[in-house]
Amino acid sequence: VVAWSSAESEFRPAVVELVEEVPESVVVDLACGTGTLTWMLGRRFPRARVVGVDLDERALGLARSKFAGGEGTIAFERADARALPFADASVTCVVACLFFHHLAAAEKLRVLGEVRRVLRPGGQLVLADWGPPHSRFAAVRFLAVRLLDGMARTLDHTSDAFEWRLREAGFVGVEERHMFRAAVGTIRVWTARAGA
Repeated sequence: VVAWSSAESEFRPAVVELVEEVPESVVVDLACGTGTLTWMLGRRFPRARVVGVDLDERALGLARSKFAGGEGTIAFERADARALPFADASVTCVVACLFFHHLAAAEKLRVLGEVRRVLRPGGQLVLADWGPPHSRFAAVRFLAVRLLDGMARTLDHTSDAFEWRLREAGFVGVEERHMFRAAVGTIRVWTARAGA
């Protein structure tokens, strides 16, 4: 249902294409769930260390079993997005898909601060999430998501407020790169850099 309603088959490849390959890359898939995007990243960047992190051990178990015997550079770790298990300035890129709309405004900022902590200066953030609806009809359909996940939590995603949160958290070069019309709203894909 999530895949159908959120245009996952369209936005996931777009997210992977936006990730830049640099020497000795460490790419983190934040709130990776069952790991599909993590493995897409691992296949695209076989020399990078790709780590999927999630708080749900059951989802991580599915991720590990679903792709048993896969790439040696891919790992899955149980971790809270508010306390990532990476040293300061040790990660090249953080990717997050359909995660931030679940968080209250203060938690968005807290997690973004943690992402910025682990990213190298100038490190890349690639985000796909619900964004401002592309039409009035899309706004009406997005009410289903808002009712499910909470009106207050999703308020930032009805306007450009989420982009403002990225800047407030210290990210620079925030740019919307793609827009996908989904069954229940509009998925936006943004890139940003960790400020110095």
